[in-house]
Amino acid sequence: MTGNKSLSSVITIIIFGLCCAIGIVAYDQFINTTKTDIAKSNAKTLRIWLEKHRSINQISHLSGSELCVNLDANGCLADKLSAALKSGNLINIRNPFQLGSEAPLVVFGKYKGSDSVSSDLPCNDENFEFFGGVRSSGRPFPSWPSNPQGVIVVLNFKKEPKEATSFLLADIGICGPQGLFKRVGAVRPKGNGSELSN
Repeated sequence: MTGNKSLSSVITIIIFGLCCAIGIVAYDQFINTTKTDIAKSNAKTLRIWLEKHRSINQISHLSGSELCVNLDANGCLADKLSAALKSGNLINIRNPFQLGSEAPLVVFGKYKGSDSVSSDLPCNDENFEFFGGVRSSGRPFPSWPSNPQGVIVVLNFKKEPKEATSFLLADIGICGPQGLFKRVGAVRPKGNGSELSN
């Protein structure tokens, strides 16, 4: 009788341990999926915001670490983004993978490859030239973060050559849970029916 009780206790503990292990893995997957969905939603919100601020003259570096996209005499895009994150209509956007106001939130850069940017590339200097970054607090940061999870990536600013007025074109994506780039969409010129294309 004692041997049967011991055996059934061991089997119960093993089954309980397996259920816990499966539950923990499923929970972690659920949390990562939810955080990724929040990061994608943040990127889409930023894409809409950029759509309103897309007319540009040039891109330049300021003090070696802060990106400035000059908007037709309306100032610097990095300054406008910083203000919108601090107290404007982007105040609720935060990095879902990293807590705190100093978490990296947005990176402006350029894809280093010759073809169009593809998903599943590591978010780092090897694949993307770093122009500038903005934290959740609106403060700038000078280089790719060591942990890029949840960062919104705005890539490949360029002017539409066919238009008399220059418009901001950009690919927008996120760095997912493994730090890999996932394309979310693009900002396109007004009037071609694809302002917020996926």
